[in-house]
Amino acid sequence: MNIKTYILHCKDLPERKKFIEDQLDKNNFTDVTWYTDDDARDQRGKDLTGTYDGIRPEIFVEKVKVGGWNYLHNPPRALNPAEISLTTKFGKVFQTIGEGSDQYSIIFEDDAILKDNFSDLFHTYLSNTPDDWDVIYMGNGANLHPKNIEKSKLAYKIDHPASRCADSILIKRDAAFLIGENYFPFDLCSDWEIGYLQSKLDLNVYWWEPTIVSQGSETGKFKSSLR
Repeated sequence: MNIKTYILHCKDLPERKKFIEDQLDKNNFTDVTWYTDDDARDQRGKDLTGTYDGIRPEIFVEKVKVGGWNYLHNPPRALNPAEISLTTKFGKVFQTIGEGSDQYSIIFEDDAILKDNFSDLFHTYLSNTPDDWDVIYMGNGANLHPKNIEKSKLAYKIDHPASRCADSILIKRDAAFLIGENYFPFDLCSDWEIGYLQSKLDLNVYWWEPTIVSQGSETGKFKSSLR
Protein backbone atom coordinates (compact mmCIF):
# COMPACT_ATOMS: atom_id res chain seq x y z
CA MET A 1 0.00 0.00 0.00
CA ASN A 2 2.13 2.84 -1.29
CA ILE A 3 -0.91 5.08 -1.80
CA LYS A 4 -0.72 8.45 -0.06
CA THR A 5 -2.87 8.14 3.06
CA TYR A 6 -4.06 10.77 5.53
CA ILE A 7 -5.28 9.98 9.03
CA LEU A 8 -7.50 12.56 10.73
CA HIS A 9 -6.56 12.18 14.37
CA CYS A 10 -7.50 13.86 17.63
CA LYS A 11 -4.48 14.06 19.94
CA ASP A 12 -6.70 13.45 22.98
CA LEU A 13 -7.51 9.92 21.75
CA PRO A 14 -4.21 7.99 21.86
CA GLU A 15 -5.92 4.60 21.98
CA ARG A 16 -7.24 5.24 18.49
CA LYS A 17 -3.79 6.09 17.17
CA LYS A 18 -2.26 2.86 18.46
CA PHE A 19 -5.12 0.81 17.06
CA ILE A 20 -4.97 2.24 13.55
CA GLU A 21 -1.16 2.26 13.51
CA ASP A 22 -1.23 -1.50 14.02
CA GLN A 23 -3.66 -1.88 11.13
CA LEU A 24 -1.56 0.27 8.81
CA ASP A 25 1.56 -1.71 9.68
CA LYS A 26 -0.24 -4.99 9.07
CA ASN A 27 -1.30 -3.82 5.61
CA ASN A 28 2.13 -2.36 4.77
CA PHE A 29 1.09 1.27 4.32
CA THR A 30 4.26 3.15 3.38
CA ASP A 31 3.13 6.77 2.85
CA VAL A 32 1.06 7.96 5.81
CA THR A 33 0.49 11.52 7.05
CA TRP A 34 -1.21 12.16 10.38
CA TYR A 35 -3.28 15.35 10.46
CA THR A 36 -3.47 16.36 14.10
CA ASP A 37 -3.98 20.13 13.86
CA ASP A 38 -7.27 21.89 14.58
CA ASP A 39 -8.38 19.76 17.52
CA ALA A 40 -11.28 21.29 19.44
CA ARG A 41 -8.92 22.41 22.21
CA ASP A 42 -6.60 23.97 19.64
CA GLN A 43 -9.48 26.01 18.22
CA ARG A 44 -10.81 27.12 21.60
CA GLY A 45 -10.76 30.92 21.84
CA LYS A 46 -9.63 31.38 18.23
CA ASP A 47 -11.43 33.51 15.66
CA LEU A 48 -12.79 30.93 13.22
CA THR A 49 -14.23 33.47 10.80
CA GLY A 50 -13.82 32.15 7.28
CA THR A 51 -13.62 28.58 8.54
CA TYR A 52 -16.90 28.30 10.44
CA ASP A 53 -18.96 31.45 10.72
CA GLY A 54 -21.53 30.04 13.10
CA ILE A 55 -25.11 29.19 12.25
CA ARG A 56 -26.30 30.77 8.99
CA PRO A 57 -29.89 29.47 8.68
CA GLU A 58 -30.59 30.35 5.03
CA ILE A 59 -27.28 28.95 3.80
CA PHE A 60 -27.66 25.86 6.01
CA VAL A 61 -31.07 25.11 4.50
CA GLU A 62 -29.85 25.73 0.95
CA LYS A 63 -26.94 23.34 1.39
CA VAL A 64 -29.23 20.66 2.78
CA LYS A 65 -31.50 21.08 -0.25
CA VAL A 66 -28.63 20.95 -2.76
CA GLY A 67 -27.20 17.94 -0.95
CA GLY A 68 -30.45 16.12 -1.57
CA TRP A 69 -31.73 15.77 1.98
CA ASN A 70 -35.10 16.76 3.42
CA TYR A 71 -34.52 20.21 4.92
CA LEU A 72 -37.75 20.00 6.95
CA HIS A 73 -36.31 17.04 8.87
CA ASN A 74 -32.89 18.67 9.19
CA PRO A 75 -33.37 22.21 10.49
CA PRO A 76 -30.47 24.63 10.96
CA ARG A 77 -28.31 24.00 14.00
CA ALA A 78 -24.96 25.14 15.32
CA LEU A 79 -22.09 22.64 15.18
CA ASN A 80 -20.42 21.61 18.43
CA PRO A 81 -16.63 22.03 18.94
CA ALA A 82 -15.82 18.41 18.03
CA GLU A 83 -17.81 18.66 14.79
CA ILE A 84 -16.13 21.95 13.90
CA SER A 85 -12.75 20.36 14.53
CA LEU A 86 -13.34 17.27 12.37
CA THR A 87 -14.95 19.27 9.57
CA THR A 88 -11.99 21.66 9.56
CA LYS A 89 -9.54 18.76 9.36
CA PHE A 90 -11.31 17.34 6.32
CA GLY A 91 -11.26 20.67 4.50
CA LYS A 92 -7.56 21.21 5.14
CA VAL A 93 -6.70 17.70 3.94
CA PHE A 94 -8.78 18.10 0.78
CA GLN A 95 -6.83 21.25 0.03
CA THR A 96 -3.53 19.46 0.63
CA ILE A 97 -4.49 16.58 -1.66
CA GLY A 98 -5.76 18.98 -4.34
CA GLU A 99 -2.49 20.89 -4.32
CA GLY A 100 -0.37 17.72 -4.32
CA SER A 101 0.99 15.46 -7.04
CA ASP A 102 -0.68 12.15 -6.18
CA GLN A 103 -3.34 11.00 -8.63
CA TYR A 104 -5.52 9.88 -5.73
CA SER A 105 -5.29 9.57 -1.96
CA ILE A 106 -6.96 7.81 0.96
CA ILE A 107 -8.46 9.60 3.96
CA PHE A 108 -9.21 7.64 7.15
CA GLU A 109 -10.84 8.92 10.31
CA ASP A 110 -8.94 7.61 13.32
CA ASP A 111 -11.66 5.13 14.30
CA ALA A 112 -11.57 3.24 10.98
CA ILE A 113 -11.39 -0.55 11.26
CA LEU A 114 -9.87 -2.20 8.19
CA LYS A 115 -10.63 -5.70 6.98
CA ASP A 116 -7.75 -8.05 7.79
CA ASN A 117 -6.83 -8.40 4.11
CA PHE A 118 -7.53 -4.77 3.30
CA SER A 119 -4.57 -4.20 0.96
CA ASP A 120 -5.48 -7.15 -1.28
CA LEU A 121 -9.16 -6.25 -1.29
CA PHE A 122 -8.41 -2.60 -2.04
CA HIS A 123 -6.59 -3.36 -5.28
CA THR A 124 -9.23 -5.88 -6.34
CA TYR A 125 -12.04 -3.40 -5.74
CA LEU A 126 -10.24 -0.52 -7.45
CA SER A 127 -9.56 -2.59 -10.56
CA ASN A 128 -13.30 -3.34 -10.71
CA THR A 129 -14.40 0.30 -10.38
CA PRO A 130 -15.22 2.31 -13.54
CA ASP A 131 -12.57 4.89 -14.38
CA ASP A 132 -15.01 7.80 -14.16
CA TRP A 133 -15.02 7.76 -10.35
CA ASP A 134 -14.18 10.94 -8.40
CA VAL A 135 -14.85 9.77 -4.84
CA ILE A 136 -15.16 6.25 -3.43
CA TYR A 137 -16.57 5.32 -0.02
CA MET A 138 -15.00 2.12 1.30
CA GLY A 139 -16.93 1.82 4.57
CA ASN A 140 -20.50 1.21 5.69
CA GLY A 141 -21.10 4.26 7.87
CA ALA A 142 -24.67 4.57 9.19
CA ASN A 143 -25.24 1.06 7.80
CA LEU A 144 -25.77 2.50 4.32
CA HIS A 145 -25.70 0.09 1.39
CA PRO A 146 -26.59 0.24 -2.32
CA LYS A 147 -30.24 -0.50 -3.05
CA ASN A 148 -29.80 -3.19 -5.68
CA ILE A 149 -26.81 -5.34 -4.79
CA GLU A 150 -25.67 -7.63 -7.60
CA LYS A 151 -23.60 -10.78 -7.30
CA SER A 152 -19.95 -10.24 -8.27
CA LYS A 153 -20.38 -6.44 -8.51
CA LEU A 154 -18.10 -4.47 -6.19
CA ALA A 155 -18.58 -0.79 -7.13
CA TYR A 156 -21.91 1.04 -7.31
CA LYS A 157 -22.38 4.56 -8.66
CA ILE A 158 -24.64 6.40 -6.21
CA ASP A 159 -27.08 9.23 -6.87
CA HIS A 160 -26.81 12.26 -4.61
CA PRO A 161 -26.91 12.50 -1.65
CA ALA A 162 -23.99 10.10 -1.87
CA SER A 163 -22.08 10.58 1.37
CA ARG A 164 -21.75 7.42 3.49
CA CYS A 165 -20.34 8.94 6.64
CA ALA A 166 -16.66 9.66 6.04
CA ASP A 167 -14.56 7.11 7.93
CA SER A 168 -12.79 5.94 4.77
CA ILE A 169 -12.63 7.86 1.49
CA LEU A 170 -10.61 7.40 -1.67
CA ILE A 171 -10.52 10.62 -3.69
CA LYS A 172 -8.91 11.78 -6.90
CA ARG A 173 -6.69 14.86 -6.79
CA ASP A 174 -8.90 16.91 -9.13
CA ALA A 175 -12.01 16.17 -7.06
CA ALA A 176 -10.16 17.08 -3.85
CA PHE A 177 -9.06 20.35 -5.43
CA LEU A 178 -12.64 21.26 -6.35
CA ILE A 179 -13.96 20.35 -2.91
CA GLY A 180 -11.10 22.17 -1.19
CA GLU A 181 -11.58 25.44 -3.05
CA ASN A 182 -15.33 25.46 -2.27
CA TYR A 183 -15.18 24.10 1.28
CA PHE A 184 -14.73 27.10 3.58
CA PRO A 185 -16.63 28.49 5.38
CA PHE A 186 -18.61 25.32 6.06
CA ASP A 187 -22.05 25.09 7.66
CA LEU A 188 -22.73 21.35 7.96
CA CYS A 189 -20.86 18.59 9.77
CA SER A 190 -18.10 16.97 7.69
CA ASP A 191 -19.96 14.11 6.00
CA TRP A 192 -22.89 16.36 5.12
CA GLU A 193 -20.68 19.23 3.95
CA ILE A 194 -18.81 16.77 1.73
CA GLY A 195 -22.11 15.34 0.48
CA TYR A 196 -23.37 18.82 -0.34
CA LEU A 197 -20.22 19.60 -2.33
CA GLN A 198 -20.31 16.27 -4.15
CA SER A 199 -23.82 17.18 -5.32
CA LYS A 200 -23.04 20.83 -6.10
CA LEU A 201 -19.95 19.87 -8.12
CA ASP A 202 -21.71 16.88 -9.73
CA LEU A 203 -18.95 14.46 -8.76
CA ASN A 204 -19.15 10.77 -9.58
CA VAL A 205 -19.42 8.93 -6.29
CA TYR A 206 -19.10 5.16 -5.86
CA TRP A 207 -19.71 2.90 -2.89
CA TRP A 208 -17.83 -0.37 -2.53
CA GLU A 209 -19.90 -3.34 -1.48
CA PRO A 210 -19.24 -5.54 0.43
CA THR A 211 -17.43 -2.88 2.41
CA ILE A 212 -13.81 -3.24 3.50
CA VAL A 213 -13.86 -0.72 6.37
CA SER A 214 -16.11 -0.28 9.39
CA GLN A 215 -16.41 2.60 11.84
CA GLY A 216 -15.23 1.96 15.39
CA SER A 217 -17.60 4.56 16.79
CA GLU A 218 -20.51 2.56 15.38
CA THR A 219 -19.31 -0.96 16.20
CA GLY A 220 -18.73 -0.09 19.87
CA LYS A 221 -14.94 -0.31 19.60
CA PHE A 222 -14.69 3.39 20.48
CA LYS A 223 -16.97 5.95 22.06
CA SER A 224 -18.06 8.62 19.61
CA SER A 225 -16.01 11.79 19.92
CA LEU A 226 -18.64 13.98 18.22
CA ARG A 227 -21.49 13.70 20.75
